[in-house]
Amino acid sequence: MRKAFLKHVKRFPWVTNVTLYGCLFAGGDVVHQWFTRKEDMDWKHTRNVAVVAFSFHGNFNFFWMRFLERQFPGNSVRMVLRKLLLDQTTVAPLATSVFYTGE
Repeated sequence: MRKAFLKHVKRFPWVTNVTLYGCLFAGGDVVHQWFTRKEDMDWKHTRNVAVVAFSFHGNFNFFWMRFLERQFPGNSVRMVLRKLLLDQTTVAPLATSVFYTGE
């Protein structure tokens, strides 16, 4: 069963990425609310977080990371730092803004 699952993950990386982003964002919101509110869960907020993650973050980050890997191939320290610097200076502010706007 595990092999069949991993076969589909490798065959459909975009679907896997978008699904994981959506589930992790929504799950993180549920856990956060559970620890902070306990009695009054805001399911509309969780829905909004999931919609933003499924529609923007999963898609955008999949294609952005693919672009970075193609433009700057390799995993040397210099190349990883180059990708990290580019990611954090250009895309991180955009992704953070979209998260708080869509929330």
